[in-house]
Amino acid sequence: MVVAGYNKTEHGAINTAPADMTDEAIFSLRKEAAVNFAENSDMIQKRQDKLQAQGGYRVHIPHKTGLTARTDVNTWSSDIRQVSSFPAPGIVQDTEGNRTLTKLAKPVPMDSSATAQTQAPQPTHLEPYARRIRDFLGRGKGFGQTVKEMKRRDPLFPGALKESRVTFKEFVQMFPQHLRVHEGKIYPRVNTL
Repeated sequence: MVVAGYNKTEHGAINTAPADMTDEAIFSLRKEAAVNFAENSDMIQKRQDKLQAQGGYRVHIPHKTGLTARTDVNTWSSDIRQVSSFPAPGIVQDTEGNRTLTKLAKPVPMDSSATAQTQAPQPTHLEPYARRIRDFLGRGKGFGQTVKEMKRRDPLFPGALKESRVTFKEFVQMFPQHLRVHEGKIYPRVNTL
C-alpha cells in the first residue's frame, strides 16, 4: 500500500510519478545522466593532467574544529607527495603507496618548498617516545595496536600527547627520522650510518 502510493506520487527529480514513466522521460533522464557523466569524467581528467604535469601535490587537511578554526591554519599539507600513478579514476597514488582523491590533491611542482608549519615547533620532549615506539614495532603495527602497546609500556605517554595537544597520528608524522607510515601501518625507520 505504501509502495503503491509512492509510485503514484510525482517526484521532483523525474517530474512525474514512477508509475507513469514514459519512454520520453526515461530517455531524458538517461541523456541528462550521460551529460553529467561526461562533465565529471572531463573534470577528473583535467585534475589528473595537472597533477601529472606538476609531478607533486599537497593533500587537503579538513578542519575538525568547526567554527572555532583559525583562519591562518593551513588547509593543505606542508609535505609534498610525489605522483606515482592513478590506480582508478579520481584517485592519485604517491610513491609511498598513499592514495588520495584527486579533488583533495593540490598540484605543486616537486621543487616547491615545503610550507612552514603554523603549529608550535616540534616538541622534542616527545622524541624519546618516538624512539621507544620505533624499537618495539618490529615488522610494523597498526595505529591502534601501537597506541595500545605504548600505553601498556609507558602510562605517561597519553598524558604527554594531551599536554602537547597532538594526536597520535600527528605525533607519528612529527618524527619521520624514527617512524614511517605505509598503507595504514607504522614501521620503524632504520638509520644506517
